[in-house]
Amino acid sequence: MEHLSLKSCKKLARLPPLGRLPLLKELHIEGMNEITCIGDEFYGEIVNPFPSLESLEFDNMPKWKDWMEKEALFPCLRELTVKKCPELIDLPSQLLSFVKKLHVDECQKLKVYEYNRGWLESCVVNVPSLTWLYIGGISRLSCLWEAFSQPLPALKALDINRCDELACLELESLGSLRNLAIKSCDGVESLEGQRLPRYLQCLNVEGCSSLKKLPNALGSLIFLTVLRIANCSKLVSFPDASFPPMVRALRVTNCEDLKSLPHRMMNDSCTLEYLEIKGCPSLIGFPKGKLPFTLKQLRIQECEKLESLPEGIMQQPSIGSSNTGGLKVLFIWGCSSLKSIPRGEFPSTLETLSFWKCERLESIPGKMLQNLTSLRLLNICNCPELVSSTEAFLNSNLKFLAISECQNMKRPLSEWGLYTLTSLTHFMICGPFPDVISFSDDETLLFLPTSLQDLQIINFQNLKSIASMGLQSLVSLETLVLESCPKLGSVVPNEGLPPTLAGLQIKDCPILKKRFMKDKGKDWHKIAHIPKVSPCLTGSGLSSHTAQSSTLPAKVEASFNYGNQEKLLARLHGLTSLGDMSMFPLKGQVYHP
Repeated sequence: MEHLSLKSCKKLARLPPLGRLPLLKELHIEGMNEITCIGDEFYGEIVNPFPSLESLEFDNMPKWKDWMEKEALFPCLRELTVKKCPELIDLPSQLLSFVKKLHVDECQKLKVYEYNRGWLESCVVNVPSLTWLYIGGISRLSCLWEAFSQPLPALKALDINRCDELACLELESLGSLRNLAIKSCDGVESLEGQRLPRYLQCLNVEGCSSLKKLPNALGSLIFLTVLRIANCSKLVSFPDASFPPMVRALRVTNCEDLKSLPHRMMNDSCTLEYLEIKGCPSLIGFPKGKLPFTLKQLRIQECEKLESLPEGIMQQPSIGSSNTGGLKVLFIWGCSSLKSIPRGEFPSTLETLSFWKCERLESIPGKMLQNLTSLRLLNICNCPELVSSTEAFLNSNLKFLAISECQNMKRPLSEWGLYTLTSLTHFMICGPFPDVISFSDDETLLFLPTSLQDLQIINFQNLKSIASMGLQSLVSLETLVLESCPKLGSVVPNEGLPPTLAGLQIKDCPILKKRFMKDKGKDWHKIAHIPKVSPCLTGSGLSSHTAQSSTLPAKVEASFNYGNQEKLLARLHGLTSLGDMSMFPLKGQVYHP
């Protein structure tokens, strides 16, 4: 036996002699309410218990107080986890000499200082191999640096979580530390005077509600590549003096009082590639200067007072280049005070451009989108004041186009020239457009490209027919979504729907629901061949032919899992939001963006 898990044996007072299992590698013990002591009965009263054990976890042991030492204990142990053991006082120092990964959470009586310095001091003296350390839910951990009076030479990742009395950090002796996370430590008011390890690569400060200042010496962390500040409601600004020169990814999220961003990031010497500012309602603008040439992704979300985009984001034709010459992704979401875009043209490298919930945005001149040979996704949603010329959309390389709640865009859809978008595969158009009864008076007019695979028409309150869209000519169409069109009664042209159609979703369209109801509606026979149709039409979501059909395309399945506009848009974005986190640490490390 190599793997064993014992759970919820609530009346068990003694653990069985598991130390006698010579091949056991992983052991998980959880929910043993009556266990108070672990000792020889657990080891099996043999000389070398647990000779092969590599991973050991204890979880939710409310009465466990003592863990007895023993010689030659756990010689192969690499990972130790102890969680929700509120009465446990100490851990055997000998077993700590082997572990590489140590996780301790919600063990409030581990008396680190008051009595014996406990397990942390053992780590310092005896654990040269420890590379990953998580400390969580220990409120008495009042000054962490004292426990590290001797260095941990191999420690690479340190995660401190919910240690409310943590007031000061002196971690510079941890010369191998690369990832540091400080989360939900309400006692941390300032990092200004802290001395952080010089080789630190990833710093994550999250949910520290009292934090007001970051260290002035932040710029001395010359190896720092990822910086994340999240849910620090009292943080007002970044240090003026410096900014880490090698930071490639900066994420600042949900910092309600933040009024300014790092000034030093606005220059060509910065190596920033990913910048996300989200949920900062007090932020008015960016510092003076230009964003670095290396920037590839810029995401600004839910910054209600932001009045302008950063300088240099646009290309000036007279100069021939922009400062953000490598920009690939630009998301501007939920910026209700933003009225206009800076003059110029977007960088030619742009692949994804999205404006969402910018209620005051008035225009995106078509010339701004000229020469965007790399543009694949264009999303303009919830911008009710926007008046834009249709030439803004005429990019033959575009694959994904979503237009939603832009009621000032009054030009008929048939005149947009969408048929010229020969690469377009996904198109979503969402109202309200109250004047639209039909998309064209000429049913022979082809105004959608034949490359289209996914068509979504949503929230047209007065739309009566889409027969004029020439659906039969869409020889690549796989998914058709019709939602919130209460007057829509004509969908299927005389020549029928394209044979490639694999999914039809109809929601909140009462006339269509009645006409297409399985075995009852007069037009059911026109859609009965479609492998997958809406649950409201069939009662099960599957037509009679589904069991005989081949596996449906993933995007067809996805269409039936989203019931509102925002989720549909999120799916549309997900199709092309590739590599967003490529510069962040992999899952399993301390820092998780």
